[in-house]
Amino acid sequence: LLGVLFGIIVENGPISAAISSSLTVLGVITIYVVDQSTRPPFNDMASFAKEHNLQEKQMDFAVLNACDEVQPPVLLCLGDSLTHGRASSNYVDCIEPLLRRRMEGESFPSASKIGVALSKIGRTPKMLLRVINAGQNNICSWTILHERIPFVIACKPDFVTVLIGTNDMRGLYRADWANELVKGWNFPSGVKLSLDAYEANLTEAIDKLLRALPSAQIAICTLPPMGEDLYSRSNKIVHEANDRIKKIVSKFSLFGHAERIKVLNIFQKMETILAPRQVKLTCTLLDHMAWHAAWMGLAHYLFGVSWNDCSTRVGNKILTDGLHLNQIGANMVANEIVQWLVN
Repeated sequence: LLGVLFGIIVENGPISAAISSSLTVLGVITIYVVDQSTRPPFNDMASFAKEHNLQEKQMDFAVLNACDEVQPPVLLCLGDSLTHGRASSNYVDCIEPLLRRRMEGESFPSASKIGVALSKIGRTPKMLLRVINAGQNNICSWTILHERIPFVIACKPDFVTVLIGTNDMRGLYRADWANELVKGWNFPSGVKLSLDAYEANLTEAIDKLLRALPSAQIAICTLPPMGEDLYSRSNKIVHEANDRIKKIVSKFSLFGHAERIKVLNIFQKMETILAPRQVKLTCTLLDHMAWHAAWMGLAHYLFGVSWNDCSTRVGNKILTDGLHLNQIGANMVANEIVQWLVN
């Protein structure tokens, strides 16, 4: 489109033709990278519904119990782009293989979460765990509560992990990002991003899950760092959010749900890697996240550069553009989830 417009505006000639061709190629590359970064996961809720001839708005996966093939327990991972796994490494796809390797040559502890779920089946399924990726780029806690929770409940998962809030905190870090999120998700008048709103949204979402899924185990993940400087203003905001997460889960535990809900302290695990470092560039990296996300997406999807290499080139250990995860960070999240399942 850029090439065509340039050709119309500028007189034809070798120079304008070269520029027009260059812009056309650039446009095609941009479309390709954006498509790769935003396309739905192959194992999202809609794909799972289609596979079993179910309507997404009327999903009821309990009917799978009637199938001849043994169905594995279902884990649903709910979150934003960190879960979606297209703008960064995909921790969701690491979980089942990691679980299988973890238990290779061993039997699951009968009292473990996954052990109990498998014992109910009676036979060993082909997969130890069916994992649904319910991540969506750029999503906030308000949208999770009002748009995604009904679909999660319809899936009737055995296990649910929730990693949400990074975009809420990103909006608190910068007002222009907050305005983009509010307009982009068409929030109702008066709805704003704040720590109190985040706490209220997450509390209501968890309450709905606990009530509607009485046998499901639920894990709420603390938010990863925003930038690798642990003492930056962005990470002070993340600390406040994580304190709210712990408080919310503690309240539910006190009201009789201690056996069903748990905090997975992702931030703490990542902190052990980042704490010894003196980071100077990461705050600037986070502030220019869009630019870094763009060139990293181009490098990864067009030239096959790994997310780990993208991180290394900007001096990071677990984050790529200051917000998203490389493979090291994704493995840390997956490990925490697997550890939760086998305990």
